[in-house]
Amino acid sequence: MESAPPYDSMSIQIGSTVTMRVEVPLLSFTKRDAEGRIDFRSPLPCPFNYGSLLSEERSPDGEAIDALDFGARRAFGTVIRGQVAGIALFVDEGLEDPKVLLTSDGKLSQVQRFRVRSFFSLYARLKSLRGDAVFRGLQSR
Repeated sequence: MESAPPYDSMSIQIGSTVTMRVEVPLLSFTKRDAEGRIDFRSPLPCPFNYGSLLSEERSPDGEAIDALDFGARRAFGTVIRGQVAGIALFVDEGLEDPKVLLTSDGKLSQVQRFRVRSFFSLYARLKSLRGDAVFRGLQSR
């Protein structure tokens, strides 16, 4: 597998419009892969629609770039377009694993920022019991 660039060299910029596919609907506990198979069950409900960008660009972990949407609950497989409002900086098993944050207007509210920080801080603690995961912060406007 070819090494992917670090998150700070991704071509995705805050303010750009991107497309994602939902893998974990808002308030779901189950993450599914592209074929719909169960990939992970979380002890926490997901506070946003979670999925991956429909792009050839890859995250440093070699997988599709993760994306979060703050809109209404969407079904698994739904394709969403949104504006990049920020990037959550996450390290999973020693590799950068950024999360692109999408909103309809390209802006994050204080409540949305809190949801991202809280969820990924706790998620990293829980996942670190199984491996090395760290939430490093949030870049946004």
